[in-house]
Amino acid sequence: VPDHPNPMFTGGLNCQACHVYHEVNYNLDEFGHNVKANAESCESCHGKGYGKILDQWKLVMNKKMNLLGEIFQTTEQEIENYRGSSITKSKSEELLHDAKYNYNLVKKARIVHNVAYSDELISSAIAHIDMALDIIDSEKDIPDISIYSALVPSECKNCHYGMEEITVEVFDIQFSHNIHIIDQKLPCSKCHSNIKEHGETIISKSDCLNCHHTQEIVSCEHCHALQAAIYVGEVDFADDIEPDIMADEGVECRDCHEGGDSIIRKANVKSCQNCHDEEYGDILDEWQDESSQLMDAIDIKISRINHDDLSPHHERELLRINEAISMIKADRSIGAHNIELITGTLKKFSVIVDELPQ
Repeated sequence: VPDHPNPMFTGGLNCQACHVYHEVNYNLDEFGHNVKANAESCESCHGKGYGKILDQWKLVMNKKMNLLGEIFQTTEQEIENYRGSSITKSKSEELLHDAKYNYNLVKKARIVHNVAYSDELISSAIAHIDMALDIIDSEKDIPDISIYSALVPSECKNCHYGMEEITVEVFDIQFSHNIHIIDQKLPCSKCHSNIKEHGETIISKSDCLNCHHTQEIVSCEHCHALQAAIYVGEVDFADDIEPDIMADEGVECRDCHEGGDSIIRKANVKSCQNCHDEEYGDILDEWQDESSQLMDAIDIKISRINHDDLSPHHERELLRINEAISMIKADRSIGAHNIELITGTLKKFSVIVDELPQ
């Protein structure tokens, strides 16, 4: 893997820049002390909100590291069961050893110290595993762990890593980075610029609509895959397929999101009352309040967890819960797309989190 220094390192920053508080923090009282870096360490220089990028790095990379750990187990079993040439088996074992070296380097060095380079090391490990399985004629398929910058090169990825996992609201529209940068391979510069302000949005709503909702037949699922999956109850975080009652009755996205003027818009209380009694407006509020309260309660419980005492199994469970809640929040309906599925899942998560070390 070619050298890829952290941009902060090339900018002249040393370890102390993140691990020593250089200003009075009235909440922590740690002035001048060496401490474990966290979101506040980032925000003291980069500004409020930058800590979210740190959280995103951890979420995406922990997901990849857990997946890679499972792939190692599968590969070891395949090599062990191989009954061909000892020379071929030895080459396969050597490739697996090199892959593990990268994996352990990332694990011990902590991905936050250089997230882009860590991802390149992981991708190299996957490539070595692919070769190890190929030379022993294994039919096992290895999941693709894509690096966005390999598809659309951009220096933005050095810091804004994992943006393909982020959905944001812009122009009152849910914008999926995944669809635009992975599926459509659009560069960051299509929508963002650094000329006046770092990362400013330079695209307008009319620019977006030049591509969207102009076709005679529009598949809602093409852009709103997450919402569609929750509505029909086919999501990874659910134990069983559990469609919303309206999905079972054949109610389509347009039935709630399209007004009499044929304009697609965010559904609200009136959307419910177009078909149901006026009291359904209150029911919608009750659904969303219950979902919000459950998510807030879980967030508070997670903030109290002692991560140092977590076993590998607990870490995987916590990662699964965090990913699921991120998906539920990204859906933006606050449970309305499938209230039984969402509230039922959140209640199960709450029980699991209660059992984790505090």
